[in-house]
Amino acid sequence: MEALNRILPPHWSHNNPIDVIGDAGPDRYAAAVDIAAKDPNSDGLLVIMTPQGMTSATDIAEKLKPYAKLNGKPILASWMGGAEVAAGESILNRANIPTFPYPDTAARAFHYMWRYSYNIKGLYETPMLADDPSQAALDRLPADGIVANARNHGRTVLTEFESKQLLAAYGIPTVQTIVAGSESEAVEAAGKIGYPVVVKIHSESITHKTDVVGVRLNLRDASEVRDAWRGILASVREKVGAEHFLGVTVQPMLRLDGYEVILGSSVDAQFGPVLLFGSGGQLVEVYKDRSLGLPPLNTTLARRMMEQTRIFEAFRSTRPPARRSGCARSTAGAVQPSGRRAAMDS
Repeated sequence: MEALNRILPPHWSHNNPIDVIGDAGPDRYAAAVDIAAKDPNSDGLLVIMTPQGMTSATDIAEKLKPYAKLNGKPILASWMGGAEVAAGESILNRANIPTFPYPDTAARAFHYMWRYSYNIKGLYETPMLADDPSQAALDRLPADGIVANARNHGRTVLTEFESKQLLAAYGIPTVQTIVAGSESEAVEAAGKIGYPVVVKIHSESITHKTDVVGVRLNLRDASEVRDAWRGILASVREKVGAEHFLGVTVQPMLRLDGYEVILGSSVDAQFGPVLLFGSGGQLVEVYKDRSLGLPPLNTTLARRMMEQTRIFEAFRSTRPPARRSGCARSTAGAVQPSGRRAAMDS
């Protein structure tokens, strides 16, 4: 801004676009382009000229020729005026500066250039390979077994415990979880983990635990664990029937400052497998902050999918910024008829 103030009249726009004023001569045009090109916040330049009585389309074009090759920044020109500015357009074109009759056409060209570059970077990125490809192949065996077991029993939903086993098979960390089939087993598991603990309903049919008040947090002793067991059982019996109650899971009470996200996949009849990422939690259907992607995704495409959501901005605004190297928490999962899996937040 200081540099532009030194070369432009006091009443220039002081904003983007930079209005060099109608009486601008070749030197003023060239100086403004030079300053804008050196700004690290600019990624490209569009120079617009409308013919005035005191301006020369050809002289200005001659002055811009040295800027045809900016360091990593494209420069486009819109020489408005038809036949009146044709000679100036010819000078710019010979210098390899593309010209357009109207600024909106040039802006559209900028968009096409950005989209092309954006897509090329994604296509040329090499996906990360597993440290030990043979181990990665072996890890699929327990994952396939978990899914096969659910399907063999006619289920389309994985339990929370099965979902975490599935994630663990692919190297995704999850919170320690112990299934307890009785009140005494729940107390024993809590003692093994260490207080405070969380107790959640264990069910093959209930996907949203909060619908049956199936989560009890911050339990500090055996008495509270027993109360949680009895309370969850009573709630399930009242709301959906005792046959849906298979016990509880016991987990350590983690106190982590962070955000809840939802990760999922499904099989669309037209597009095939579709991945989901977005804001999670109990209000996931209210916020509807999500993005969809079509696999396979490399690192760049996965990050771009995340960048389309508002929750991603929250990650970047934390101090320090949230790590995006991969740690997931899953509470339930769905098994598609085709055998593909979909992790669901609940």
